[in-house]
Amino acid sequence: MKKGGVDFVTTCMDLNGVFTLAKEMAKQGLKAVQYLPNGYDSDFMAANGQFFEGDYVVTQFVAFEQTPRNKQISDFFRWIGRTGGKPDELSMSGWILADEFVTGLRKAGPAFSRQKVVDALNAGVYDPGGLIEPIDWRYQHRDPRKPGNRSPIECATLVQVKAGKFVPAFSENGPWNCFDDRKSQLSDNPMSLDEARKVLATGPM
Repeated sequence: MKKGGVDFVTTCMDLNGVFTLAKEMAKQGLKAVQYLPNGYDSDFMAANGQFFEGDYVVTQFVAFEQTPRNKQISDFFRWIGRTGGKPDELSMSGWILADEFVTGLRKAGPAFSRQKVVDALNAGVYDPGGLIEPIDWRYQHRDPRKPGNRSPIECATLVQVKAGKFVPAFSENGPWNCFDDRKSQLSDNPMSLDEARKVLATGPM
């Protein structure tokens, strides 16, 4: 990789895997940016950030470091503080799942059942105020390899590792960078989340 002039490395591994790779890259003198789909752990990065300086981490939700803080993130921190929990990726995943469940209950109405909750969620878009990329359950369960089964939008939110801390990256137009997946070429100018919602309203590809 060093001889080939590699300057960007993307993986699909856990923290142990990318940490092993980062240390070996440093040992071999390979100076390349890592893109980490799994690495949003502030304690780990505080202890080992020197191996990941300048690398990018994609988060499945708006990062805690983004400002101004998303209302859902603020609510999460308030409630996790009351319960003595730890605000991290795992607890936030639980928060998102709980919010989706409550959303389904409200949509199903007072005389709810398990099936009514499932049907209510599957009938539309789950969008908890920009906390995550909107999920259109009308077709999200289908095989994405087949025509018409993919979301018309793709969104990502990223942070960069600097001095062992996470710093919001590519957030000039807000934390989310979204793209119209119906187009054959990737745009140089990502859409905002509000613009992406309008595309999503047009339905599946």
